[in-house]
Amino acid sequence: MVTPQAEKIRCLLALLCVRSGTVVSRQSLPHALWSGTPPRTARTVLQVYVSKLRKFLDEHGDLAGHLVTKPHGYVFELEPERLDLRRFDALSDGEPAAGALPGERPGPAPEKELRRLRQRRARCGPALADLRGLPAFAALGRALDE
Repeated sequence: MVTPQAEKIRCLLALLCVRSGTVVSRQSLPHALWSGTPPRTARTVLQVYVSKLRKFLDEHGDLAGHLVTKPHGYVFELEPERLDLRRFDALSDGEPAAGALPGERPGPAPEKELRRLRQRRARCGPALADLRGLPAFAALGRALDE
C-alpha cells in the first residue's frame, strides 16, 4: 500500500476514502484538514491539495479519474470492494463477495477473508494511526479499530 507522504494530502485522501461515494463539501474539508481553524487561504490551498492528490492517484494506480469535482465539493467514486474498510464491513455483515450470484460465494470464504483483513490490520497497526492527532480522525480511528 502506498500513501502520500504529506500529512494534509494523506488526510484529504483518508477523508475521501472514508466517505467514498458521497460528496465531501468544500466547506467541511478545510475544517477537518486544519482541525477547525483553517487559514484564510484554505480554499486555494485545498485546490492545490486536490490537484496534488490527483497527481498522486494517477501515479499510483491510475485512480485520478475517480476523484470527481462536484458543484459543492469532491467525491471519490471508488468501488466498495477496493477499500478494505468497505470489504471488512460487508464481510462482517455476512454479505457475499462482490459479484456473487444469490446463494454463491466466489473467492475466499467470508471467514477466511475476515481473518486476512484482521491480519493486515494487525501488521499495519491501529486504523488511521498517523492521523489521529486531528479531531476529524480521533473518534473515527477508534471506531474503525473496534
